[in-house]
Amino acid sequence: FLTRQAMEQIGVDLFLDVHGDEHETCTYAIGSDGVAALDGSDHFTPEMEAHEDAFRSNYNLVNPDFDLSFRLFPRRKPCSASVALANAYVASRHGCLSFTLEMPFKDCKAAPDPVYGFSPVRAQRLGHDVLA
Repeated sequence: FLTRQAMEQIGVDLFLDVHGDEHETCTYAIGSDGVAALDGSDHFTPEMEAHEDAFRSNYNLVNPDFDLSFRLFPRRKPCSASVALANAYVASRHGCLSFTLEMPFKDCKAAPDPVYGFSPVRAQRLGHDVLA
């Protein structure tokens, strides 16, 4: 409640809902395609798409564990995303860049580590690199 209240008061520029994925072997992001804006129009404008593409490209430059080519789902139809999901709700409510960022529980195929796999250190690096 207090976090959401602060988001309403301050606003949101970027929202990341970070998860672990039990099946995939890469780190990837689910963006806000298909999200409706508060006025009912499509939130995922060409400008928002360009911001998402820039975020993904820059993130991949600083962290090779982030996979640019992986898509878990096909692109959603305009205004079809469920705002029951955190990233869709925040994108709709605040009109901001919003992702669900998935990290593998297994090793990462881009740079496998046969000893540690996708370790806590690599997860920390993903968090660090999102600010780079």
